[in-house]
Amino acid sequence: MNLGPEDFFNNANPYARTSIIARLLETARKGYWNPTTDTRTYLANEYINMVNQYGVACCHHTCGNIVFNQWLVSVSSLNSLFFNFICGCFCSSYRS
Repeated sequence: MNLGPEDFFNNANPYARTSIIARLLETARKGYWNPTTDTRTYLANEYINMVNQYGVACCHHTCGNIVFNQWLVSVSSLNSLFFNFICGCFCSSYRS
């Protein structure tokens, strides 16, 4: 079976993929990397969808990082109803 990276990570370890996407987004947020707007939006949407599907991968750069999560919402193109739905996923990471 020949899987691409996305399928491989989603099958083998979706939390690793979530963490990698989060690291890319955090470097963009801090200004260390300047992806195109489309790339940044795609990654933000992917991260949010991964958290919605698999739960929060609590890494040092994501779990409890309120600034990151606020920035993430600002660069995502997902609608506000979706954010209301997944708020529990993000909020639960702060209570852990």
